[in-house]
Amino acid sequence: MPQATDRRSGSDFERVRALERSGLLDQPEDAALQRLVRLTATVMDTPIALISLIDQDRQWCLARHGLNQKQTPRAVSFCTHTIQQDTPLVVPDARQDPRFSNNPLVTSSPHIRFYAGCPLRGKRQHKLGTLCVIDRHTRTISQAQLQLLEDLSDIVNRDLIARHALLTHQNGLVAKSDLFSFVLTRELERAATTQTPLSLIALACDQHEDVCGVLGITNSLRWLLSICSICTDNSNDSDFIGLMDQRMIAVLLPDTNIQSALARAVAMRMALRHSSAAIDLPHGTASFSAMALEVQNRQIQASELLQLCEQKLKGLQANLGDQTASDCIH
Repeated sequence: MPQATDRRSGSDFERVRALERSGLLDQPEDAALQRLVRLTATVMDTPIALISLIDQDRQWCLARHGLNQKQTPRAVSFCTHTIQQDTPLVVPDARQDPRFSNNPLVTSSPHIRFYAGCPLRGKRQHKLGTLCVIDRHTRTISQAQLQLLEDLSDIVNRDLIARHALLTHQNGLVAKSDLFSFVLTRELERAATTQTPLSLIALACDQHEDVCGVLGITNSLRWLLSICSICTDNSNDSDFIGLMDQRMIAVLLPDTNIQSALARAVAMRMALRHSSAAIDLPHGTASFSAMALEVQNRQIQASELLQLCEQKLKGLQANLGDQTASDCIH
């Protein structure tokens, strides 16, 4: 069966990483999305409608109507082909299409004949999946119907971007703790598979309680997010920043060894020291500590790793603070 894409390619690698960081994978069924796929099936007069996400090796259904399977291998996915183009993919009769004629989804259950799908894009325009409709009978689709499917996919797109915003702060730049933990788990798996380095930076203000006392709770969160913004300005595109507990900021650094991670941690601390984040307190100016860690233990769990980061950062702060240090987790 022809393959739609080389999943080792750089563009697909970045697309899958963007999907992981969207927070959409492996979410429980949602009533609003279920209504959208039911509406799509009704409008398009098809027995099956899906909101599918194309992961590295699987197609996973965020919402589905008329189909029992929650996921299928990516190798047999029609939607994999859809995300390779900018326009909708329409297959009137899969038995007559050489890309799909021997596909087990065509030759056996659910016996797909007709397929039409539109790409769904993430916040940075990566194609994360599709809104698609499926029929067990051959059929054609009018231009008006295709426009309706595109209109519905635009509604789904807006919903998915809004869901991403609920899992992040600051317009999607900073992940909340649950999303950060999920992404960290995926990057740990990737580093173990590819035998590439992976590092973290744990960073916090040494006078957090004093700052909260001066600014108050609401302004303290804005202040923390301004710190995250400065860290973002000193990060690479592949880095991922999370606010873990309204106190510790974690920066995930894929493909980064301890020397580079330490240099980045120093740069972040220096940038913070000379920014408006270093606010004046009754007993001096707010300072920051940063711990750079390279993860050499490829079996460690994300939750355990984050706990170790927090412990090492607190130890650094207890030793006067206002400094940068590094370590390896074996």
